[in-house]
Amino acid sequence: MNPKDNMFEQEELWACSICKKPSHGFGNNPRPVKNLKVEDRCCDACNDKFVVPRRWRESRKEIN
Repeated sequence: MNPKDNMFEQEELWACSICKKPSHGFGNNPRPVKNLKVEDRCCDACNDKFVVPRRWRESRKEIN
């Protein structure tokens, strides 16, 4: 088997929908920070810094 045939070896670059920087890998769902297209994804850094805290805040609003 050719190592380049491995799908994990051939990661495509894409732009984060939040910071616009090039990224690779599977990406993360940017909602609720960005509600654009289904194809949009954000990098791990933006997911940790913006998306997860916002989801947490919004879930806390539903409890109160």
